[in-house]
Amino acid sequence: AMSLFPSNPVRMACEQSDAKVSPVLNLPPWMRAATSGRKAFACRALLERMGPRPELHSWSGYLPSALIAQQNQLALLSCCTEATSVAMACQRDKALSSHEHDDETASTSYGARSCSCSISPGSSSTSSDSEGASSCCSPRTPVIPAAVALISGRVWPLAQDPDGCREVQRILDLCNTEEARRLISSELRGHVAKAMRCPNANHVLQKCIAVSSPEASQFVIDELLCRAGSIAQMARHRYGCRIMQHLLKRCHPWQVAHISETLLADAFVFSCHPFGNYVIQHLLEYGTQDQRYRLIRTLEQSAASVARSTSGCGVLAAAMTHGSPADILWLSRAIF
Repeated sequence: AMSLFPSNPVRMACEQSDAKVSPVLNLPPWMRAATSGRKAFACRALLERMGPRPELHSWSGYLPSALIAQQNQLALLSCCTEATSVAMACQRDKALSSHEHDDETASTSYGARSCSCSISPGSSSTSSDSEGASSCCSPRTPVIPAAVALISGRVWPLAQDPDGCREVQRILDLCNTEEARRLISSELRGHVAKAMRCPNANHVLQKCIAVSSPEASQFVIDELLCRAGSIAQMARHRYGCRIMQHLLKRCHPWQVAHISETLLADAFVFSCHPFGNYVIQHLLEYGTQDQRYRLIRTLEQSAASVARSTSGCGVLAAAMTHGSPADILWLSRAIF
């Protein structure tokens, strides 16, 4: 219960020593004594269970009124602190954006003057001026949002933590530039195999693939291909199959061609697997027309065996949904 609310001010107060209690929280003596020492786990667990709105629980009527009032005060302080942090982050981003705009304006005007000086006196072509301005103005460096700077260098450790992985995903959703997303996903290089097996980091890897461009996810495919047998292993993994699905959905066909061929080579086994069947369903939906045709032919040859499997029934339903009318007809005849 204590790990569910890592930033709760009650927990911060409980973790302090017996003699040092935050003067801001101003805990009453009975509550200070109950939440300190080695035998106070039950009391701290109760405070965490109450949450910011203790009056919503049916059993809150048995608690002291002073405790409920104290919880409401702590919730108010927490909300004010969070609002202040968000406001400060927004102000930093606005200041960086205005500074970026000023630098861009200054570099553009300087580039225009430089280009006009390089043109011969007898030349008066407007196109020459524009070409000179574009060639002299160097590309500006994008400003990274303040939220990305907070996790820079700590993405991989945070991705393995239950609360940290949620924070990284939230910042990925807030990023409005491809450069910022690349900066975060680059810290997962070399950790793809571990991330695909991790119950927390796999969500961060999924989010990176979902919000980034297909080219930015190429490093995930490269690390999969560098290990023999990793594609088949990850397609049957509880968490790895989710990464495979996102790759088939988001990346270009030429990027996942080797992955698709590996799946087609053993399509029957994957179709009847509890996790691999979802990867085959995505291949039916997002694969090329030739891959879909070859996969349905394989299912047609083993339709009776696939239909007897619970996982295989989902694959057959996907084939009926995404196949051509002729494929659906031949597959139906093979089943019945």
